[in-house]
Amino acid sequence: MGGVINTTVLKFSPITKFLDEKFFNIPINNLVAEFNIINDPLAAKIVFNQQLKTKIFPLNVTCKTKIRKFHLLKLRERNSPITNFCYRNILSWYFLNTIVTGDGFYPHDVLVPMSKIDETIFKFKKLCLDIDIKNVPGKIQIISNNNKIKRTNFIEVCYDLDKDKFLNKLLMILMK
Repeated sequence: MGGVINTTVLKFSPITKFLDEKFFNIPINNLVAEFNIINDPLAAKIVFNQQLKTKIFPLNVTCKTKIRKFHLLKLRERNSPITNFCYRNILSWYFLNTIVTGDGFYPHDVLVPMSKIDETIFKFKKLCLDIDIKNVPGKIQIISNNNKIKRTNFIEVCYDLDKDKFLNKLLMILMK
C-alpha cells in the first residue's frame, strides 16, 4: 500500500494537512505523495525500478471504501476475541478519521492481504512508474515508453475495487 497516482480524486481536509505536517513531518503538497513512500522515496524508487512482479494499492483506491459505525457495531456484537480486538483497535482510528474525513475509517493496509484472499475484488492495470526523489520527493511519476529510455518494469496498479464485496468479505472473515 503506498503512493498516489491521480491526485485529483483525493480531497482531504486542512486537518489532514496539519496532522501530517505537524506529527509526521510530511510536507504535503496537494497530496501528490503519500506517507509510506514519502518517508523513504529512494527505497521506493529502487523497488519500482527492479524487474520484480510488483503490485501497489495507492491512496486513490484505499480511500474508496470506509469502515463505518455499523461495521464496528457488527464487530462488537459478535463478541469474539478477534472481533473485540479489531473493534478496540479500529475505534480510535475511526474517531480520528471521522474528524478528518467526515465519516468512517479507511482500511488502507487491509486491501493488500485481502487481494491475496480474493483478487476478483480488485481491478489492476500495468503502468511503468518511477519515484521522484528531487523535485517532489515521493511523488509517483507515470513513465511513457515514448521517452528516449525504454522501460520494462511495469507495475500492477490497483485502480478500483468492489467496495461492497470487499467489506462483506472482510466482515465475514473477521466474524468467523
